[in-house]
Amino acid sequence: MVLSIIYFLLILTGIVVVHELGHYLFSRLFGVRVIEFAIGMGPKLWSKKGKNTTFRINAFPIGGYVRPAGEDLDNIDSSVPANEQIQNKPAWQRFIIYFSGPAFSLLLGFLLLSLVAVVWGFQEVRIDKVEPGSPAAISGMMPGDRIVNVNGKTLIDNTRLSEAVAAGDRIDLVVLRDGREVEVTLLPELLPQEAFIVIGNTTGEPGEVLSSINGAAFNGDYVGYAGVLSPESTVRLGFSDGTTLAGTLLTYSPTEERYAMGIYYANFKPLLANDFGQFREGDLLLAVNGMKTDTSYDLTTMSQLLSLKSNELLIQLTGKETTLAKYGFPEEFVVSIEREGQTIELTVSKNEMIA
Repeated sequence: MVLSIIYFLLILTGIVVVHELGHYLFSRLFGVRVIEFAIGMGPKLWSKKGKNTTFRINAFPIGGYVRPAGEDLDNIDSSVPANEQIQNKPAWQRFIIYFSGPAFSLLLGFLLLSLVAVVWGFQEVRIDKVEPGSPAAISGMMPGDRIVNVNGKTLIDNTRLSEAVAAGDRIDLVVLRDGREVEVTLLPELLPQEAFIVIGNTTGEPGEVLSSINGAAFNGDYVGYAGVLSPESTVRLGFSDGTTLAGTLLTYSPTEERYAMGIYYANFKPLLANDFGQFREGDLLLAVNGMKTDTSYDLTTMSQLLSLKSNELLIQLTGKETTLAKYGFPEEFVVSIEREGQTIELTVSKNEMIA
């Protein structure tokens, strides 16, 4: 915690120095005398008098300031020549002097971003999974594609793509596939509302199409039930095939309808970075309790099931359709890994996997 605060203050001080340096340099460029250049606020820790400017560092590293001559019209220093006072400079010069601080801050951000790109590079926006029948699948997008351009603009992270998808308009993409660029055009589809529900102490089984909640006909409005279904209450789901599922509601997470392409990003790799328990650095996770871990979506679902008890059911409902229904993992299960080219099965405890 202390180290984080120190890093924050160092970064803030660097930003302040660059910001105030912009004001200082353009003041001097236009012949404005700078009375004081200070970093930090509060009591003085250190100062040095230059030819015309006093440079100082103050006790609290939470800001800074540049004080040009003539800025305070109520206290004009008569010892400073009129042509060196800021209020006597043309309006366009005063504007540049005041704007130069923010401009230098923006320039610093650009330079740092460029440095990050050169040294570390940006995180790739790579596709891990494509939903069958989705706009992405219809357009020919494939797992492993790296999205590099959205509507004519270079893609640095998935923010620009998410914004384009949310608008629901046609999207022109360029993806990198096997070393060559491929142009893709698609129209996002509007997905119905969906909900993730966790039910404990269940009786019955889920069907394929939800038809009622607590005896009332269901019309697809999961968000509307958010104020009705409360944790630890009894919930009863009815399905069109006559099956029912009842139990104690533990979690209810509805989502509004939204536009989507039908892709999942490659955010995680099922590759172990460190030794722990029976696992070794470099082990490739293949399956957990019979559930494959080929994609980051699989890993996300796996982590959710690890947090549930074996009698707690995770259900994902999209529109009225059941798209996922799995119970939490038992206290002990089999994990399949690949180690040095060999497939190995390990019997592990839930605590060992969570740790």
